[in-house]
Amino acid sequence: MSIGELTQLQLQQWTKGIEWKSGGGDAENVTTLYTKGGLTLAVQKTEVGEHGYSRTYELFNKAYQLIKKRTVNWESDPSFSLKETVIDLETEPAKTYTRSQAFQQHFYQLKPRPETVKGDFVEGTLSAEETADLRSTILLAAFSYEEWPPSLDQESGCSCIFELEEYGAELMVFASDHGDHATIKVNGEMTPLRDGLPAQLAQLKKQGEQPSWITLREKGDTELFGKKVDFSGEWRASIKSQLKQTMLAMGRIPTEARIESIGTVGMGIRGDFRDLWREAVEEAKRTKKEDNRFELFYQGSQYDCKIEATKVGQNDGGGGKYEGFMQVLSKEGKQLYGDYVYGECGC
Repeated sequence: MSIGELTQLQLQQWTKGIEWKSGGGDAENVTTLYTKGGLTLAVQKTEVGEHGYSRTYELFNKAYQLIKKRTVNWESDPSFSLKETVIDLETEPAKTYTRSQAFQQHFYQLKPRPETVKGDFVEGTLSAEETADLRSTILLAAFSYEEWPPSLDQESGCSCIFELEEYGAELMVFASDHGDHATIKVNGEMTPLRDGLPAQLAQLKKQGEQPSWITLREKGDTELFGKKVDFSGEWRASIKSQLKQTMLAMGRIPTEARIESIGTVGMGIRGDFRDLWREAVEEAKRTKKEDNRFELFYQGSQYDCKIEATKVGQNDGGGGKYEGFMQVLSKEGKQLYGDYVYGECGC
């Protein structure tokens, strides 16, 4: 598909698949999957009230590799404008195409609402790090009860399901049988997972025994638990999450920062990581005080899945209702997907 075809999509020529909602508050998302030949298109429509809206189109090939991505975003501050960006991952290096259009009126007054920008694109290129990050994109889809694999016991009621919508429509992004087995749907396939929480806790406790958790080096190579830190994406949140999880696995939260500097390291870097440490300590302390903390960690051949949630009530059957954050991770620990989820567990 060319860049021009992607900006002028004729969705009536595609086969519409599953659709699900996510988000809450001012932001509401609707994601719809379409297929055509060997291509899969994920379209996410986001509405943020009077503040604006956005559209994201992710195009995957037959092997579910992300090959193109288009975003359209309405901005109301400081002026009304629509910005469009297309990323082409089929070129080397990967290219970007951007253009924007100014408007004199709020989009509420425009009919139809603009979803493409008039004008010529400005061409650019992506860095190797940004390209690698985008090429690792996965398509995590919602699924129905009919898609549960036979390995999950659905009849006993001993199960956990997590959805993206607070008041869901029986479409989930995670399901387990409250035992050894769980499933998520990645790149068009139901992906089996097995309980890995005991092994993860043992690993976290072993990590916690290290005298230095963070190593800052003169040349900028930073290590967390002996592994080089990947500074792409939401790296601060990732590091803080790993610190917090290790602290929670220990009998006592170590408040003194276990940070080692090797060579000449700038004060800014040292201060930044000390701030991260303090934030992780405070979050771990708050979590320890909550008796309703709930954790799941399942492992698969290609992906791991982690859910950290709190109990917020009970359902009609007496089971627990939970809210929290779900992550899908690569086997190297890189976050490939993350979103707020709502769940119910019972037996």
